[in-house]
Amino acid sequence: MRLPYTAVFSVAAVAAASSNSSNSTYINPVLPGWHSDPSCTYVADHMKLFCTVSTFSTFPSIPIYYSEDFLNWNLASNALTRLSQAPLLSYTTFQSQNDGLCAPAIRYRNGTFYVITSYVSIQPTFTARGLLFKSTDPFDEDSWGDPLRFEVGHIDPGLYWDDDGTAYVSYAGLSQQTLDLETGLRVGQYRIWNGSGGRLPEGPHIYKKDGYSCLLAGEGYAGNPILTNKNITEYFQTVGHADFFQDVNGKWWGACLAIKSSPEWVNYPMGREFVLFPVTWSEGEWPILEPERGRMIGWSLLSPAANSTFTVFPEDHPSSLQIIPSQSNLTGSLEVPSEIAFFGRRQTHTQFNLTLDLHFRPEAAGEEAGITLFLTQYQHIDLALIRSDTSKASTSGLPVRLSVQAVNETHYHLTAASVENASHVLDFGFAPATVLFGGTGSFTGTLLGMYAMINGGTGGMPAYFSWWRYTGEAQQIDNGGLIA
Repeated sequence: MRLPYTAVFSVAAVAAASSNSSNSTYINPVLPGWHSDPSCTYVADHMKLFCTVSTFSTFPSIPIYYSEDFLNWNLASNALTRLSQAPLLSYTTFQSQNDGLCAPAIRYRNGTFYVITSYVSIQPTFTARGLLFKSTDPFDEDSWGDPLRFEVGHIDPGLYWDDDGTAYVSYAGLSQQTLDLETGLRVGQYRIWNGSGGRLPEGPHIYKKDGYSCLLAGEGYAGNPILTNKNITEYFQTVGHADFFQDVNGKWWGACLAIKSSPEWVNYPMGREFVLFPVTWSEGEWPILEPERGRMIGWSLLSPAANSTFTVFPEDHPSSLQIIPSQSNLTGSLEVPSEIAFFGRRQTHTQFNLTLDLHFRPEAAGEEAGITLFLTQYQHIDLALIRSDTSKASTSGLPVRLSVQAVNETHYHLTAASVENASHVLDFGFAPATVLFGGTGSFTGTLLGMYAMINGGTGGMPAYFSWWRYTGEAQQIDNGGLIA
């Protein structure tokens, strides 16, 4: 959907309240917006929970989040911040937004953090390559060095140490091998479980409990499986790809993904989100997992650097972000691969209001800047200022105020106005959220961001974005149920 102007953005918010000393209430998702395939480890040395999620083709990659209470989150670092760490993570190799780094698993042992993942390419043939990142200080982005590269049998590698210190890697299809964490050498290969006979078992995690090595795995690609509970009408769907951890009190918890769609799977522009659930795991018993809902009762809860494309606070435009336009447009459809000048973040509220000022004076045909609601290169909604091929007059260059309101889970309302005369509003109507889920983006969720491009032309006027004003209005947590 192309409009004369563009706008959209988003931010995360989580509410919680303690009910008593033995349990707590909280709201899911604890990390709203696209945060698929979460993996977590609680580190008593830091008194914090550390988690990571899939990033696929976005960069920087593999965010390391931390929280002291499991509800309020901060970004410690990104494990991958330099393309030299993973040369395959490049616009020259991507065929879709489902390629890239998926389902990382984070673990901590003897003062070192380990993040194991795979680089996945779906087209033209499916391939998976293993990567192991290490750091002794997750708050120092530079501490994540070049990863150890190793051959992996499939997606979703998981890391586990036996009592004698032997490290094992397991992966989808549920095979396992020993892994030398210094050389990447793998020894042996054996199937540890064939699955239930349905779809490919994936996302394996192994835990030592009561003298046993216990396997947690998923089936159905985080879709709704054939085997499920009886509550098939729940608002949270496709619950899966879980990981367990223990808090400082020894209580078990689980993190997994879910979409907010009801069984119809009609509207879920935020994609797979990070939800938290308590686990009861008594000695000698199987774990009991609480069903995923918007309101939960659980155990007691304890700026980008400037570069050639992006410049924060340029001298001639204070309090602005300058974006130099890319040759390629948002479809990335040039014959010669080119980067896309896009800076964004996840949509994290069902309902929100956003306004943003754009100062842009396009002089050549095809120059364009604005905001996009971006799922994939084939599925996005843009509100932008663009110079047409036939325009003869020079634009005024006066700043334009772009606005987007997510009025409900099905529609976005887009408007624009002059910053100098905000009462004169251009109303572009409503854009359907159906553009922003499924299709080519079934593994991801909506990113809200700014972009500038010349559509293969010869221009190059920078765009300046300023005065972000975002208000998260409401989060839908069940059918018809909204919380502020």
